[in-house]
Amino acid sequence: MNDLPTADVVGDEPELDPRDVLSRPDLFLTERFLGEGEQRSRQSGAVLVRPLAYVVPDEWLSPVLRSRRASLGVDYYGVLFAFDLEDLPAGRHYTRVRFEVRLIDEAAMPLSVRADDGAWDDAVGPWPAPPVSAATGGGRGRWMWSRLRRSGPGEEEPEIFGIRRADGFGYSLTARQGGGLRRRYGLHALVEMPVGTPDLAGSATLTTEITRTRRQRTNVFPTGLPTAAAFSERLPPGAHDDGPAPRPGTSSRSRAAVRLCVSADIEKYSRFDDNEQDAAQGRLVRVLEHARRRAGVPEAEVDRQASGDGQFAILPPAIDETQVIPDLIRGLRIELKDANAGLDAHHRLRLRVALCRGIIREAANGYVGAVSIAVNRVLDSKPLREALAGDRSADIAFAVTDSLYREVVAHGYEDLVPSEFRPAAVVIPEKQFSENAWIFVPPAL
Repeated sequence: MNDLPTADVVGDEPELDPRDVLSRPDLFLTERFLGEGEQRSRQSGAVLVRPLAYVVPDEWLSPVLRSRRASLGVDYYGVLFAFDLEDLPAGRHYTRVRFEVRLIDEAAMPLSVRADDGAWDDAVGPWPAPPVSAATGGGRGRWMWSRLRRSGPGEEEPEIFGIRRADGFGYSLTARQGGGLRRRYGLHALVEMPVGTPDLAGSATLTTEITRTRRQRTNVFPTGLPTAAAFSERLPPGAHDDGPAPRPGTSSRSRAAVRLCVSADIEKYSRFDDNEQDAAQGRLVRVLEHARRRAGVPEAEVDRQASGDGQFAILPPAIDETQVIPDLIRGLRIELKDANAGLDAHHRLRLRVALCRGIIREAANGYVGAVSIAVNRVLDSKPLREALAGDRSADIAFAVTDSLYREVVAHGYEDLVPSEFRPAAVVIPEKQFSENAWIFVPPAL
């Protein structure tokens, strides 16, 4: 096993432009220790590439799909996903890989998924591989196409899942006994989408198993991304489109985009009577609105959803998080101090606040996107509740998801102090939810 190669050799491969990288996440092993909670240790890393979509022309489709395209108002896109795994030290090998993609648009349907460069089953007609390279175009297309390989000598056949389902698609690969997996992977999907869909938006998750052999003893380390990698890519005009326009009934505001979400909740709101609840709600709305203004966020571009004792806010896309997040945290502390001035312990406003980033869009009766669920589950989590309850002198407790901590807090932007944030695992087994968060309980100003 130690003689297996740790890298693929691809001849004449174009170099990947850094702008085409979706993320460079670490792969963590999470272990639970008695009395110490969960501990995470980095085992490896990966490079995830921005997905690349191209229009599938009529001549590549089967008669059935050509008929659907004409009669149902749908279009067909080929979508390439790719990722590379980090080299491992001697004695360690990847023995299992699972890659899953979830699309936000519930009308998007994966009709075929492949891990190699073969035909899309019976969904298309004769499948000429060279035109695909031409359709995808450029260095990134060739780079991603080179990741579509047939199973190597040390691999089982890929296990494809999620075809014709809206709840995630992808594949898993397992090494044969005594074998190891390569480092470079691609996924090629045929996706049916309504004509005029402007964006391909969703998230990707990656998990692996790393096997270590030492002195005749073998250990297996299951690893994965700390959070799903979100993406949002503009789709090219469809075969029967003049350009990607919103579907009827949609607006630019309802398009999927990566946005920072902020949820806030009043601690022990039920202790107030009707008049006190009315006053507390007014203070909450003012605190949040004034804090956003302090952070330079245009209030007219904030989408809000009220819940009486709380508020879910979606900040505008393309904000500078390295500026907004520290300014927002500072602004909330200042505004809360002002709101509580002169109030006794009973009327004092104490808040829990959670921040999370991801793909989200407005739907018929709320918002669609995993981030809208995650931010509210972190907000309502036991670790955050206990953090605020455990310090009666504090007015507010913050929780940020792991990706925000690593990309913003850990770098100490503005007046953020990384050491003041402590890790916490938010696990809700009955909801199949798990998220790594970082909690900050600042002293009252």
